[in-house]
Amino acid sequence: MILSQVGPAAVLSESTTVILSPVVLLLLMGGATTVAVRRWRQLWGLMVRAQRPDPRFDAWGARVGAVLKYALGQARMLRWPYSGVLHVFIYWGFLVLASAIAQGIIEALWQGFRMNDVPLSGAIAFMQDLFFVLVITGCVMALINRLIVRPSRFRGSHTGDAVLILCWIMVLVTCMELDYATRIAQITSANPLPEALAPWRPVASALARIFEPLGARSDALVVLHGAFFWAHLALVFSFLVYLGYSKHLHIITATFNVLFRNLDAKGALPTPDLEAVGVDHFGASRLEHLSWKDMLDLYTCTECGRCQA
Repeated sequence: MILSQVGPAAVLSESTTVILSPVVLLLLMGGATTVAVRRWRQLWGLMVRAQRPDPRFDAWGARVGAVLKYALGQARMLRWPYSGVLHVFIYWGFLVLASAIAQGIIEALWQGFRMNDVPLSGAIAFMQDLFFVLVITGCVMALINRLIVRPSRFRGSHTGDAVLILCWIMVLVTCMELDYATRIAQITSANPLPEALAPWRPVASALARIFEPLGARSDALVVLHGAFFWAHLALVFSFLVYLGYSKHLHIITATFNVLFRNLDAKGALPTPDLEAVGVDHFGASRLEHLSWKDMLDLYTCTECGRCQA
């Protein structure tokens, strides 16, 4: 069994709680990382094969400023209000809910860890709760845009992959929120479970009422808590593996793509040297004729249709 019941010494509580075996978590992390790294090595190998020089290591102030404006600030996406808002919800949710992923990993590896001992833990818990709602809202808006509105710029885009990822994200964050809800449902006067931070989680506290009929001390509630905890982390690591095979690879590469963006005038084309010695081609007919930045552009394409629009 990967779930084990521990007593008061482990959780500073009289109740029985469910924890994730550190060994199983390490196996999950190791397996997912191994598979993901193999894919990333393939992608890196293709990038290395692209041999056309393309220096992008100047003007670091402007480059970092672009990251702050276009990656963190999502300035370019907000030119399209509907798409921009939903993307902001999902993007910032990804950043904020990374704290929930880190929390789950720490709780599994460091048994006895209490979230309420972390500075600003209440604010972190509230932000996790808030962005659960915003991420779900953003995903629903994105599904409506993909399946009902269907802008013409999406023509040719892989809708199935987009729908899969959006549903994956919604299930992932729902498992995260139900993990907190089942913790809160275990609260009694004798078992305050301070690590649940219930006062800071209004949404999770509302969802906890679903589990009240089970009773705060029921074994079923203990098992559900462990199941949601495990499902959340399993979906996170499987998502990491899938990214390397999906157009949503841009989640990882987009920030780097912005950092190394072209700072020259928009639309300016390079002037080929038709008399250059030793040049046996113009343009690109093989992978080697591209640059590493061309490959990064390819990896970052999310088929949003903005370029053709």
